[in-house]
Amino acid sequence: MFSTSVLFLCFPRGELALQGIKYLNLERNRLTSVDGAFNLLRSLQVLELARNRISSLTPSSFLGMDSLISLDVSDNLIDDIPAGAFRNQYLNEVNASGNLLEELRSGAFSGLSILEVVDLGRNRIGAIGDGAFENVPRLKVRKVV
Repeated sequence: MFSTSVLFLCFPRGELALQGIKYLNLERNRLTSVDGAFNLLRSLQVLELARNRISSLTPSSFLGMDSLISLDVSDNLIDDIPAGAFRNQYLNEVNASGNLLEELRSGAFSGLSILEVVDLGRNRIGAIGDGAFENVPRLKVRKVV
């Protein structure tokens, strides 16, 4: 789908950066955490992390991923989306279906001015905090059931 050249950079602590990559599919890789793992992928537009074992997201999970447009974290073990977990100005679509969410905190998706699609289906959401979708003017689809 995307055409890109890839440059591998190795850092002293063993970190790996893929400069210029736009699409990354890591579905079904038994990942348990993403906290800061992709922060150096500033050109990444699509990140697919479905069907892993990710249990939590933090405000630094996707920090620095300024080009991210689409994020799929469906079918994981995520039980919370804290305020500030998504600070990506171009984020248009988030799929967090099939997780263990019981509540959406206030500010979970707030301030994402380009966000249009959020899929939260197949969760156990019983409460949505005030302001969970504050300042999200383009939101068209919000599947919660």
